[in-house]
Order: sequence, then structure tokens, then C-alpha cells
Amino acid sequence: SAKKSKDAKSVIVKLMVIEGPQTIVDRVTFHNNRLFSTSYLSKGLRLLRGRPYNPNLLEVDRYTIFSKYLEKGYLNASIRYKVTRDSTRVAISWYVDSGMPMVINNTYVSGNVGVKKKIIVRELTFKKGAGFGIGNIHGNRIFAELGMRNVFGEGLTFNMKSSYAFSVFRDNKFNINRMDYRSKFASHEGELRIPHIFSTWNTLTIGGYYERDATIEPAIVKSLSFRTTLSRRFSRQTSLFIGYGLERVERLQSEDLDKESRKHFVTLSFTRDKRDNYFNPRKGYYLTFEGRVSGGILGGEDNSYSVVSAFQRYKKINRTTVFAYRVRTGYADVFSESKSVGLPIESRFFAGGGNSVRGFKENSLGALNESGKAVGGRVLLLTNLELRFPMPLFAKYNFGGALFVDGGNVWGSFGEIKLKDFRFAAAEDQITCNDYMYSTGFGIRYYTPVGPIRFDIGFPIKKQKGMDYSYWLHISLGQIF
Repeated sequence: SAKKSKDAKSVIVKLMVIEGPQTIVDRVTFHNNRLFSTSYLSKGLRLLRGRPYNPNLLEVDRYTIFSKYLEKGYLNASIRYKVTRDSTRVAISWYVDSGMPMVINNTYVSGNVGVKKKIIVRELTFKKGAGFGIGNIHGNRIFAELGMRNVFGEGLTFNMKSSYAFSVFRDNKFNINRMDYRSKFASHEGELRIPHIFSTWNTLTIGGYYERDATIEPAIVKSLSFRTTLSRRFSRQTSLFIGYGLERVERLQSEDLDKESRKHFVTLSFTRDKRDNYFNPRKGYYLTFEGRVSGGILGGEDNSYSVVSAFQRYKKINRTTVFAYRVRTGYADVFSESKSVGLPIESRFFAGGGNSVRGFKENSLGALNESGKAVGGRVLLLTNLELRFPMPLFAKYNFGGALFVDGGNVWGSFGEIKLKDFRFAAAEDQITCNDYMYSTGFGIRYYTPVGPIRFDIGFPIKKQKGMDYSYWLHISLGQIF
């Protein structure tokens, strides 16, 4: 209804809505679906049992089902539906006629200027006579990158990378007179990647690496290494790596007995990466195992081994909020003649800081020496929980926020770990260097195409005696995990 206002200058409109009873989907069935299971076809549908019925979503679901047949090469598949309504309940029946699958007859390559035809054909994941599917075509999108780093048109790639880290304010004291821009960490590397080595599906990588690490005060560790790695990618998500390397290490201002040493080592690692985005994942998981052995029959002056594993999980709570967690473990030790000198500083595990347990000084957890500096350990355990969300009012400018709880420590041996060390809180005089340390805090993210710029403020939940700070600010590029 409509009527004039008292001043006769406007109209008041009243709308009366009669909702009526809600109609719910009672049953969804599939007929003639001989190729796929009902659970597979139901995945992603908007109209499922128990959900409100909206006839406008029928065509959306029809295309969702059709796309699954299209991906497998059934381009002529026919998808029909029938809706039976009974008062406030509806039953949806889907009738599927898959038809005959399409197969690939011939492949033609054109438009290639910087990449040779034989290289493109070699990289194709489908062959003549194979079933045609959209998934097969998408599996070859890597060619969008080949021309950017293509060496001699042969599909070889050469990469160079440098990384730096430095502290602006020493000891977290925000005083202009204490500003310090000296580098705490620097690395430079160059790699030549040769795909399909010896006409196999293996990739050979040859690289040179230099690193200067001054994050474990007061020691400075310099290393120069050359490595060869053979990798096999079993799928987009699963890879296996085996490598051999030579390394020269120089230890300055370190308590290690050997100030210089040469290493010969082999590594074996397995990764499964189902993250939806490398720089800023929102769903999926990342799993990795890595083992390394130095010395022994390989030669060199260091005889040691290590095993490291990590699991990272990302789950979308809603369209914009992500819950993420990580568990990381490690163990390292020495053998043979190296037992007399112990595990070298660069092979030990350290915890605390912006990439492990925020709220604590970098590499400060675990046992301390007479100077009050952390000495590292043979056993590592880290746990991280983080809630990532857009910042109200500032999300349109690519700003986001985070809340986190971190935990971790390093120990000299498994025998030092006690169940009581994992208590969440304790009096300061009862906390020892073996306690599992916790922190909580919040952060701000500015998202860029190469990952977020991260500002985190962490607050220690458990504090050891002598800690002269109650929070720590961490600034970094990229997510913590």
C-alpha cells in the first residue's frame, strides 16, 4: 500500500510479506551414473538433502555435474533433472547419459618462438589415443613460465636468488641511538635446472650456495657449498628429492672446537604440497620429511645425521578467514670420530623468534651457556596456531590481521624431556630451560603479489628467570608457515 506523507511531499510505501512454510530438499538421487560414485557427483552441489530448496540453483548444480564428466573427456554427456514436490519437501532426481569419451587423435604445436617444438611435445602429459579431458589440458599450464627463464630454447632454467635479514633496533629497544642495520643473515644461490635428464621424467639441479648466519649470537657461521639434486615429481603435489653436496664451513666467535671443516653429505626428502597458493595459502596442507647424513663413508670432517618433519594445515572458516596450524619436529646427532667434538653449531636446532616461537628473542630458547646465550639442541618441537582474517575498514587496501599461539623448545636429548615441561603456565622460579615455552599475540599483514609483509607482536606466556622483556616485535616478509 502507499499513502502520502503529512507534508504531501513524499510517499510512504508499505510492503507486506507472507513467507509461508520453508521448502527443504528431502532426497537427491542419481540414475545411470555408472562412471562415478554418488558421493563424487554430490560434491560441490548447492541443493543437497536438508538444505533449503531454491529452483534457481538447479542449473548451477547441473553444470557442476556436467563439468565432472567434461574433465574426464565426456564432452557429449547429457545431464537432466526432475523435481518432485510434496508440500514442503522436494525430491531431486538426476538422469545422466555420459555418452562416448573423446580421445586425442593428433597434437599440433604453433606459435612457439622461444621454445623448441620438441621441448613442448616432451612436456605434454597426454599422448595420442589418450582420453581427452579438460584436466589433461590444465595439467600443461606450466608452459606459461617456460619462455621466461628458458635457456637456449631447450627448457633449461637458471635461477639466482639472494636473501637478507637484519635487525633495526637491538634487543627490542626502540631507541634511535640503538638502531643497527648490520646484516644478521645473508644467502646467495644460483641453480641450473635440467628437466628430463637422460630422457627420463627426473629433473637434475646443479647449484652453488653461499650463506652467512649471525643470528646465533655471538657466533658467525659462513658456508660455501655445491650441490647436485635429482628430483622426481610423481604428481602436481608429490615429489621426491635425493641430493649430494660438498660444503666448507667457517665458524667465527664460536665455542666449537673446530673453527673450520669440510662436509660431504647426502639428503633425501619427500614433499606433498596440496596448498592452493604458495605465498598465501587458504586451504590444503603441506607435508615434508627430510633426512641428511654427513661424513662416514662419504668423507669429510663432520660425521652427523638429522631427520626433520613438518605438517602444515590450512582451513577456511568462512570466505575470508583462515585457521592454520603447524607441527615441526627434528632430531640430529653425531657418530664416529665426531662424538669427541659434538654436534657443530650450524647442525643444531634453535627456537625462538619470528619464524618459530614469536614473543621471544631470536634463537634464545633451550639450554644456555655461561654467557647466557642459547647453545641449541639435538631435539626440536614446534607448534603454531594462527587465525588469519581481513582487517575491518582496511581490507580493501590489502591489510589483514592475525591472532596466534606459538609453542616450542629444543633439548640436548630425549632424556631431558619431561611431561611436566609442557605445562601451560608456571611460576617464574619453577621454569627451567627444558620447559616447553608458549607465547600469544597478534599481527598485521600487508598483502603483496609475492606474499605478505608481516608485523607480529608476541607476548611470552612462560618466562624464564632473567628475561628482561615482556613482548617482542617481529617484522618479516611472508607467512610464518
